[in-house]
Amino acid sequence: MNNDWIHEDVPEEEISVNEDGSVFIPIDIVLPLLDRYDPSWGTMDFKFSMISLAGKNYASGSLVLLFPEQKRRMVGAATVEILPDENGDINLNGLEATISSESIKNGSKRIGRRFGRYLNKVERNTYFDAKKKRPTREEMHPVKLKADKFILDQYDEAIAGNDEKRIKELEKTYIL
Repeated sequence: MNNDWIHEDVPEEEISVNEDGSVFIPIDIVLPLLDRYDPSWGTMDFKFSMISLAGKNYASGSLVLLFPEQKRRMVGAATVEILPDENGDINLNGLEATISSESIKNGSKRIGRRFGRYLNKVERNTYFDAKKKRPTREEMHPVKLKADKFILDQYDEAIAGNDEKRIKELEKTYIL
């Protein structure tokens, strides 16, 4: 079976946009793609939990995607913050199904581009293969981090030791 189609770009009409500007493929699009990739696909070992961390509540889960015809397994996981509605109420209905769907979508991205791999990368519609250069960390995340005392100490040590490679690395990553 020819699976070259998994490396095709996601058609623009199948892409949805989150409030934060990130993009995704809805589960209703992903499920038929999974059926095409391996009609006998399935999931197992779904785990779901709710956690509180730093005063916020989260739902989290993971599962294993099985592709018997392809002889592949993949793990998918998802975590979402549980936010109250406009009345301050928290609705937990459908939360497990949401986490399961998100886990399926996230796990299936490893199959290929058609499933959303690289969808939120800087060069979104360029297939990365061995012949093409992947974007550097700076191209993908151009924002520099604020250096803390630990990093400033490392920078001072690199200068004292004349370690130009480490100096450049720190200067690219941090505001010094």
